[in-house]
Amino acid sequence: MAEIVLFDAHRLPPSLPELAYGKYQIPQSRRPPGASPFSVHRLLLLDAQGCCLAKVSADSLSSEKIRRLAEAAAVPYVHYLREQLLYGREVMELMFPEPRWLRRT
Repeated sequence: MAEIVLFDAHRLPPSLPELAYGKYQIPQSRRPPGASPFSVHRLLLLDAQGCCLAKVSADSLSSEKIRRLAEAAAVPYVHYLREQLLYGREVMELMFPEPRWLRRT
């Protein structure tokens, strides 16, 4: 493993008020308490070529916890936060494909 990535894509429409640094103010009334504001919230373990070795649901993990995990493992950490994506999983698969030796074909 050469890098840890957290990939997030919003499930809510992009009509929400935008705050500094591209973050959105997500009203609590639009989602149940404790619910994730993301339709895609995955922890990815990448090899040196940027291919995805493993994908893990990160529903119970915050960006801060993952950053500390990466520091402890002494690997780089990147958090990709995408705006509204209808095809969030497909974008993630295109950005971080599985290496050939892991593919079934």
